[in-house]
Amino acid sequence: MEASELIAKISSFFIRHARKEEHKSLIRFRTERLLRWLAGITFVVSAFGLLVDGKDFFAVQVPKFQSYAGKALLLKSSFIERTAKRILENEFGYVLPCIAEVLLVDLDNDGSKTDLVIGLYEASLKERQKGCRDLQSYPAQYAIVKEVRWDGFWPSYALVKMIARETPGIFSVGSGFPLSFSSIGNFLIASPYGTDFVGYQIFGYFDGTISDFGQYWAAGGIKEADYTEARLLENNSLIMNLKEGIYRFEFNSNGEPSKQLMTPEAIVEENQSTVVLQQTDNINESKCQWSVMTNGELVEIQYKDTPIGGIHCIGEIYISSLNNIVPLMGCDSAEMTRLRQFPWGYLLNESKADNYLLCDLDGETGEYSYSIKVSRFEK
Repeated sequence: MEASELIAKISSFFIRHARKEEHKSLIRFRTERLLRWLAGITFVVSAFGLLVDGKDFFAVQVPKFQSYAGKALLLKSSFIERTAKRILENEFGYVLPCIAEVLLVDLDNDGSKTDLVIGLYEASLKERQKGCRDLQSYPAQYAIVKEVRWDGFWPSYALVKMIARETPGIFSVGSGFPLSFSSIGNFLIASPYGTDFVGYQIFGYFDGTISDFGQYWAAGGIKEADYTEARLLENNSLIMNLKEGIYRFEFNSNGEPSKQLMTPEAIVEENQSTVVLQQTDNINESKCQWSVMTNGELVEIQYKDTPIGGIHCIGEIYISSLNNIVPLMGCDSAEMTRLRQFPWGYLLNESKADNYLLCDLDGETGEYSYSIKVSRFEK
């Protein structure tokens, strides 16, 4: 990693954790001063190199200095849209493209965010000539471009995938909805907006190719959307908590994409403090449709004449204060604490008199089918 990139990463870390805006501004100011100082030192060293070896100065040091300056300027948030526009015009031949948004990503996971996801509006030539002002639509296409080389001031990029909301003809390959992108490692997570429920389309990059791992709903729909997070493992595999369960997305040794729905045993093996809840039919005659399995053991859901929170079907499980409960169905809790890392389970909140999980969310009515009381196991 280059020194300028390391400084930028350290600066970004402190900015994320600074609470006051004046502290963030001070960090940005000091970072820019330090980068200018570094560029000056680089130039002085290169100039000295000119006296020693003029050929090396012009062939190596000058392009390297231009590359430092180019990255420091062209990838800044205040300049990135103009950089994307130049790439689209000079590299790909677009005429006056209307850019909605630009996201910096690191597709090859080398620690340097120099690749781009560019959202493009569909606009007439007249609208484009007016500077793309007052466009009320959503982006129509998304260009994912990869940095090929950055030898001088201006970089060279290659298009690795174009994602469209709609495609002409009978091939139904478009996303159908406008997308909002985020990245983790060499994976892109696209969230469609304009839908009733939160969903994700997962893309992964490997050796010049973007692979589509498919579309998935967030765990539990809207109520669980804030807790659907992702974890990148050391072997470049992505784990996500989704409505269908916890998935592992990865590339094999040949670069072929693969996805695997993690079994309850695999989840517990990864985090051995986990209690996995699985929903199953109630085999006994009961007014309650469901029972649950806790790490393979049956817990019956029974009908109670006195409802809790309007719910008559209630079960009870016991865990320790160190266990985390991972429901493989849509559940929610107002009392329990959410584990923000894999496997995204619930922890007992012992400051509350009672802890409940409300499960089997009906997406149309917003109601739950049953409740599980979670109590601390007393030895």
